[in-house]
Amino acid sequence: MTLKLDLQNKDGEFIHYEQPKVSFGMMDKLMEFNADSEKLSLKKQYLDSKLSKGTITPDEFNERLKISDDESKQADQMVDLIVKLFNNPKVNSKTIKNGLELSNGIDKLSQVLTDAMGGTHSAAGSAVKK
Repeated sequence: MTLKLDLQNKDGEFIHYEQPKVSFGMMDKLMEFNADSEKLSLKKQYLDSKLSKGTITPDEFNERLKISDDESKQADQMVDLIVKLFNNPKVNSKTIKNGLELSNGIDKLSQVLTDAMGGTHSAAGSAVKK
């Protein structure tokens, strides 16, 4: 599947980028990112459940706070992974961060990762969306 990404440049124009081929060697990085995302999401759900029930311990509460920090780091990891996937000097961390809107940037990046996995895995952005 061809990966596609539209990024807005400083003049407000959208530039369309495509990567028709993703090397099999990227599979381990994609799978690792997806596994980490899923673990973070499940841990967050579990701790949020305990928090809402009032049964969370102080250590668990601190762990829940740490998850918020991990989620912001995960957005950067997602950008770095997409830079590697596109393997194009014009698709870099700066152009991605400046070229996507806050309202849908994570969704667009998640779609690229889902497409890279063959369109079958949707956990790519589950932890960072929430």
